[in-house]
Amino acid sequence: MKSLFFASLLLTTPVLAEFSSQGEVSLEYREFKADESKTTEDRGIAVFSRVESRYETDFYAQVIRGFARVDTKEPSRDLIWIEDAYASYFLDQEKLWRVSAGYKIYNWTGLEAFSPNDTVNSQNFDAPLEKPEKRGELGLELEMPYYEGALTFYLFPRTEKPHIPGAASRLGLGSNIADPVWVDSTEATRKQWHPQYAARLTQLIFGADFSVHYMRHFDRLNPIIGTSDYTLIGATAVPNQGVSSMNVPHYFQVSQFGASMQMPFFDAWLFKAEGANRTFEKDLFVLSASGLQKPVDHSEVAVGLEYATSHADGSDSTLFLEGVKILGTEESEAEGLSVFQNDIFVGVRHVRNDIMGTEFVLSAIVDMKRTHEKLYNFQFARRLSDVWKFAANVRVFDAPPQAATPVGLEFLDQDHHVSLSLSRFF
Repeated sequence: MKSLFFASLLLTTPVLAEFSSQGEVSLEYREFKADESKTTEDRGIAVFSRVESRYETDFYAQVIRGFARVDTKEPSRDLIWIEDAYASYFLDQEKLWRVSAGYKIYNWTGLEAFSPNDTVNSQNFDAPLEKPEKRGELGLELEMPYYEGALTFYLFPRTEKPHIPGAASRLGLGSNIADPVWVDSTEATRKQWHPQYAARLTQLIFGADFSVHYMRHFDRLNPIIGTSDYTLIGATAVPNQGVSSMNVPHYFQVSQFGASMQMPFFDAWLFKAEGANRTFEKDLFVLSASGLQKPVDHSEVAVGLEYATSHADGSDSTLFLEGVKILGTEESEAEGLSVFQNDIFVGVRHVRNDIMGTEFVLSAIVDMKRTHEKLYNFQFARRLSDVWKFAANVRVFDAPPQAATPVGLEFLDQDHHVSLSLSRFF
């Protein structure tokens, strides 16, 4: 009798909740220009899958999303990553106060290629440098209204490690990298539970979007690879576990101040700018292939313009122009911080707006000082039916090394490759 009562109650109560799910399965093929090396893989064949589910009511929402990849040729590409696994709840009737907890992908950038502010999540460095795959970061958020925007506080209790390709990968460093350590003051530990925090203010001012943030966390974009287990013999540092132990990424704590803006003008134009200043906690030296090193304090600034136009045939085009610059450090130090230190990005995206969603992207990145460093990219995507999609990507790395030890984009010189994917959505 009791079960019949609850069943009738469910049938007669209005359904206010909404559940949705979606996913994809892709066959990925990747072919590099042959490098005549038996230790690297010039071809990759992988199966990729992503699933997502959402449940929403008026005041509550939960999202679960993640992906997996298995490569038959290059095992270091095998990944199972959580992207989103969080729940959020509005605390007031006006839906202005919100609390959420769980794993989440954060997007703090509006630029197409360069993203100084977008440093919350760990990344997959086997993916495109401009648009890397991200790993969900465990966090607790409290968002509250503030004037014409919101103020959000974050607590990140755990550090997630990035994915660095293995020795067989053409996009790696040529050697297998060990599990990372996290440098807290003078201690290097493998424990991943560390308190990190941030605050971010977003505002709409005269039609422009502004944001400022402060974050105290472990930086995962600028590791020092080496060992902190060494002995000084005179002026010479000697690794206690041998040279083979000098393959450990060391991630240091950093205080990051950042700001960004997006401002439309003349209807079709959009101006974007963002920048971040990073001050590291650097009480520990790391013995690397270049000697004893500490992280380098620096600033990174990027600006961009977008122009969108529509054509008579119903298609749309967007032109991009962006530049990035690392400031506050020597040029030789900047080269070791990022592949893009003084670069210009030029690109165009053309969307046919046809029934099959045909899209083309053509772009180039050129270092303005180290003019021998160039990256060219061409993308094509088109649906084959309601549930099938084909995509192709051609990337050309033209960055011949200028010294015995490559730096910046020189690590990827001649790693040209073609990527093809066939996806089934459900």
